[in-house]
Parts: sequence; structure tokens; C-alpha cells
Amino acid sequence: MMRKTIIFAVFLLIGKSVIAQTPQGYDMQQNLANAGQGDALGTNTIRAVKPRYEGVVGTPYFSEKPISGNVVVADGRKFTGFFNFDWMDNTPMYYKKEASSYMIIDNMVVVQLNLDYSYDSLISFDRLKKADGSFFFGERLGQIDSARIYLSIEKTLKKADFSGAYSAGKKYDEILNEYNYFICPNRTEGCTPFKPNKKGFTQLFPLRSEQIAKNSFLLKQTRPELIGLFLRNVNR
Repeated sequence: MMRKTIIFAVFLLIGKSVIAQTPQGYDMQQNLANAGQGDALGTNTIRAVKPRYEGVVGTPYFSEKPISGNVVVADGRKFTGFFNFDWMDNTPMYYKKEASSYMIIDNMVVVQLNLDYSYDSLISFDRLKKADGSFFFGERLGQIDSARIYLSIEKTLKKADFSGAYSAGKKYDEILNEYNYFICPNRTEGCTPFKPNKKGFTQLFPLRSEQIAKNSFLLKQTRPELIGLFLRNVNR
């Protein structure tokens, strides 16, 4: 028992040491947990997720399945593995393959989550600061000049309604999505909400008005993937 205690203590002591290779699996989990040691986060950097939304229509997560990728912590270290993003709690999650379950990563330890969404598409979630000083994670859609545009999805659980004449076909719990967009001028100023339409972009980027007008048809449906395409076209 004493030997196990000593070994565990050694793991805690090396939590702040430099890691030569990008950790994966158990090493990734242990080192990522240790990344929060020595500050107010204590030992709660990684904690288990209890299933809460089984049988519910919709998902609180970015993806139905875990995706390979990496997280970057505040001191610059990078950890690879399988991850997801919980929009409901606005926090990154590490997928523990041996247990087939998710572990929540404290969102004040991680500064960026990168997911290999497809062979040529990388989805990045950055920890951002609002104008009021509060922090949140946003999905980076693209940028115009030096300003970045982010998506934040507010998910709410709507309980089934079995009463009333109009409840037919709605006898199930459902997760609803509300899409919010933010513009972040740079890394020091706070992000502010805005409407991703032709007028909004033109007011913010008057020197890009010609490119904005040319690609404004992509903004009519306010779909994140089309806004991302719009940003790529305008920023060329």
C-alpha cells in the first residue's frame, strides 16, 4: 500500500515537467489532469461524465461520436487523443476508449480544442473572453483580416408536453439549438455578439464591401458551414 502511495505521489510531482512526446491514452489523461495542479483547479481537471440525455432527440455535443484531435493547455503543451465538445456545458471532453465514456476537461485548463473532422477539415474551439470579462468556448468559423468569427451554440432541453390538444407528435424530450455569433477583433479585446448578415459584415469591414456583396448569397440561410465558406471567399 505504501509503495502505491509513493508511486502516485511521483506522478503528481512530474505533472509540471516538460513532456518530450505528445502524450496519448492513459499518459494523456494523467498529464492533462496534472496540468491543473498547483492552481485553484485542484484535482478536478478531468472528471467522469454521467449519461444525462439518453433517449432524447438531439445531442448536447458537437458530434455524435468522439473525434481524433488534440487539446492545447495554457502552458503550450499539446495532448492528443479522441475528443468531443459539450455545447450544453460549454466544455471540451476527452474520450476514454478503455471505458467507452467521456471525461470532462476543466475549461480553464484548456485554451484550444482541435478536432480532425475530416481528412481536409480541422475544427477548432478556442477559449475566448467576452467584453464583460467572462470566458467561453467558441467554434472558429474563419476570419476577415485579423478579426475572427466564432459560433457559440446555446442548447436547451425542452421537456415533452403531454397536455393540450397540440402536443401530438411532441411526446419526447428534445434538445433545441440557438446559434449565436461573435466577432473577436484580436486576442486582447473582448468578443462581442453580432448578426452575420450582409449589413453587419459591411459595417464592420467597409473596405471589403465589394467582396461581401459578391458572396452575400451565402448568408441568407445563416448556416455555420455557409458562413465559413463566406469568410474564406471574402478573406482571399
